[in-house]
Amino acid sequence: MKKIIVFLLAIIVVLQSHSQNSVRVGFSFHPGISGLTNRIETDNNIKGQIYEGARFSTFSNLYADYKLIKGLRLYVGLGYTILNFDFIQKKENYEPGFLEDVFPEMKFWINTEYTLKSFFYSLPMGISYDFKLNEKLIIQTKLGLCLNYLDYYYIKFDAYYTTLPKESRTDYFEEINTYMHNVDIGIGLNYALFPKLSFVFQPNLKYFIAKTDDLCPIIEGNYYNIGLEFGILYTFNP
Repeated sequence: MKKIIVFLLAIIVVLQSHSQNSVRVGFSFHPGISGLTNRIETDNNIKGQIYEGARFSTFSNLYADYKLIKGLRLYVGLGYTILNFDFIQKKENYEPGFLEDVFPEMKFWINTEYTLKSFFYSLPMGISYDFKLNEKLIIQTKLGLCLNYLDYYYIKFDAYYTTLPKESRTDYFEEINTYMHNVDIGIGLNYALFPKLSFVFQPNLKYFIAKTDDLCPIIEGNYYNIGLEFGILYTFNP
């Protein structure tokens, strides 16, 4: 990871020293709400209705962009992504029956709450285009691809039964190599606070190409995230 950061910084220095075009570096933070494009599916051994829950996720990036021609820029960066997905699985039309009365010590499942939390190293890259409105305000658009390499993830289970207390367990998964790349689309505003320093505000959409069953076999679908990007940009060569 340190080698990648050094490599990115080296690119910035080289671009800045060998080009008359502007090079910008910045930091951005993207809070957003994640969901699934497909309905959650369960295998034949798991019966029950699925209810989706809260899905707040965050994306943090350090990046640089380079002016190719007027308005058009190329960007690349490094980041860290935290994806969250919560859901509840309830037994369909559950009614206590004869077995619960005869065997009260047995586990009769009612519902299970799951929390899936995933952590990724991210490498965003793509193109952006600036529409200059005046000396201070720019409409900024971008289209890119973000390569996400799984750091680790965990699944927390809270199982509820008819006659026994709640049972909880958290399973951590660290030594696996999983990629979940996403497409990144955004359009927003770039406002110049000072001649070389600007503030970025940009609504964006992220769509993940890989299906979530690579992480959790209970659910299958593609993540998407709708959020807001807040960032600061510094320009080296105006």
